[in-house]
Amino acid sequence: MKEINCILAKIYMADGDTDAFFKTTLKAVADNPPAEMCLILGTFYMNQTDYEEAVLWLYNAAFETESILDVASSGNKPLSLLGKCYEELAKTSDDAYLCAQYKEMSDDYYNQKNKKTLVKPSMISLRLFYYLSSSTSKSFNSSTSLLPDLSSP
Repeated sequence: MKEINCILAKIYMADGDTDAFFKTTLKAVADNPPAEMCLILGTFYMNQTDYEEAVLWLYNAAFETESILDVASSGNKPLSLLGKCYEELAKTSDDAYLCAQYKEMSDDYYNQKNKKTLVKPSMISLRLFYYLSSSTSKSFNSSTSLLPDLSSP
């Protein structure tokens, strides 16, 4: 059934049938989605130019889920698209530090794709991403802590 849902989701996305697309993808992600479904969702959000949301789904495709139809959907394909997302985020950032971080992350994902080895980002990288993509953060500098405050109980 997961295989069929992946194929249907691609068809609905290509046809522009957003309602059927989300009905299919939401059912799939509720129960341990395959990498293909995460890749499809990441591609959908890239097409909508919502790069922060695309990154979340593409990261899941590359590092958190297993392929069921196409092994590249949990390897080279999401890595390449992650590189592209961070490239686009770098273009739209007014913050020089953020721009540099996005470019570094883009280069890292492109390099992983070219080496054909997956290196799961460190927790610091993930914290940085979540900080950078949060809607409440407006600026970031080198003194900003990426670690949680453990001083309070």
